[in-house]
Amino acid sequence: MTVARTLKKLEGSNLSERAFAEEQGIAKSTLQGWRYSRSKITAIPEIVDFFESEVGHDFLHRLVYSMVFHFHECGSASIRSLSAFFEDAGLNSFTASKPSYLKGLACKMQEEISLFGEEQTSLLTQNMTPRSITVAQDETFFRNKPCLVGMEPISNYIFLEKMAKDRKAKTWNTLMSEALKGIPVKVIQSTSDEGSSLLKHTKESLGAAHSPDTFHIIQEISRSGSAALKMKENHCRQELASAIEEKVKKAEKVSLLPENTFKRETQQESLFKKEKAEIQALQHLHEAKQRSQEFTAGRKAVSRNYHPYDLQNGMRQSPQKVEKLLTKNMLRCKKEIVNLGVKSHDKLAKAMRLIPAMKATLIFYFSMSATFLDDLNFDFRTRALIEDELMPAAYLKMVAAKEKNKKEAARLMALAKEKLIDFTRHIGPYSCYSSKEHNKMWEAAYQAVQIFQRSSSCVEGRNAQLTMKYHNLHRLTESKLKSLTVIHNFHIKRSDGTTPARRFFGQDHGNLFEAILKRMPALSRPRKHQAKVA
Repeated sequence: MTVARTLKKLEGSNLSERAFAEEQGIAKSTLQGWRYSRSKITAIPEIVDFFESEVGHDFLHRLVYSMVFHFHECGSASIRSLSAFFEDAGLNSFTASKPSYLKGLACKMQEEISLFGEEQTSLLTQNMTPRSITVAQDETFFRNKPCLVGMEPISNYIFLEKMAKDRKAKTWNTLMSEALKGIPVKVIQSTSDEGSSLLKHTKESLGAAHSPDTFHIIQEISRSGSAALKMKENHCRQELASAIEEKVKKAEKVSLLPENTFKRETQQESLFKKEKAEIQALQHLHEAKQRSQEFTAGRKAVSRNYHPYDLQNGMRQSPQKVEKLLTKNMLRCKKEIVNLGVKSHDKLAKAMRLIPAMKATLIFYFSMSATFLDDLNFDFRTRALIEDELMPAAYLKMVAAKEKNKKEAARLMALAKEKLIDFTRHIGPYSCYSSKEHNKMWEAAYQAVQIFQRSSSCVEGRNAQLTMKYHNLHRLTESKLKSLTVIHNFHIKRSDGTTPARRFFGQDHGNLFEAILKRMPALSRPRKHQAKVA
């Protein structure tokens, strides 16, 4: 921008080149170099005039850095791809675009991104309202080195995302303490798999309740029999196809033999055996399909029943009732794998051992949600409406938003709206409340049901994203990993336009790209290549 502004002043000045240079406090040779570089640009004059103007410099500055930020830092484009783009677009005539130069810009950008994250976190923490939270924790591996990840599942804010020497409880304790230092939150619950180090860390360091991850429970049930039963079904299907083929061949052979002969009678008996074998194979296939379907139904029922509210009618379910349903569902699965091997039974037994933990999670939810409402000091009548009607409706809406089956999602949403008819119309028991009180009641109900967390899917998804980044870059340096964390927290937005940091801290924060754009250095001019001497 300084070059463009100075050259523009020179064009409108009546001074000599030497006098102008002295007035501006720059060397005459520098001024001549700027003019010479501009005269050697091989592009259409109108394009040269634009990019060599002050506005053009501003545009080019934003363009280059936005591409490095969005395509390289946020996306998966390589530095060489960006360099090739600038060359093909003709922008290499106005700015340096070699891979070595762009790599330096990318490294500088990573530093500024990390600095932005530290500054904003420190600033937002100062005005944050203290509260209790749930964390989801897991680890992923890169070249046998663990990367420990900790997130808040409601906001998807990442506390911890760091490479570590191991995944022992002591390491988790140290890194989580550092990550949560200075943030006014209290971890009351952790959702994760059943790793011994994570369980120890949750109990001894966090002093929090542990919620078993439903995904891993369903996975263990599935591994116990889904593949084996499906394989058995396919085997029975092949046996039936083989029996049908043999019967058809035998029937064709019998039809060609003369009537009332001994050979025809003999072959007729053989055909009868083939038909009997076909019926038996069909029966075996039916039984195999039935076992597979029953097992699948039992496995799906585990996920469907593990909720604090019945998804069929929206009524509250006691932990004891859910425990009985889960036991019934898993025994249903066990019945269908009775003829399978020891490993299958061991995997199902591993899932069944977690039923008490699942019951404990529900007890914890009802206890903590009651404590949460106690702190809000609602009167008895309002409290009853929130617990009996608003909380079930809020939970149904949450489940509907995550449901993949469109018909089921529509049914759940319709059930939630049905329970909210009086509330939305401000009639019946809600008629005596003002709009402000209505909003407060709904906000309380929505926050209360979010205490129940049965899945660490947010961390599993983040691990998958990091794996894709690793495959693309072949490595994840400490600076790159830190910048990815800041980008996730302060740049990635949901459909409502909020970032994880906005949802977690409850405050607006600065724009990440605009902040680093101001901090990045001015673009360098293309290098002048001297002609090679023959």
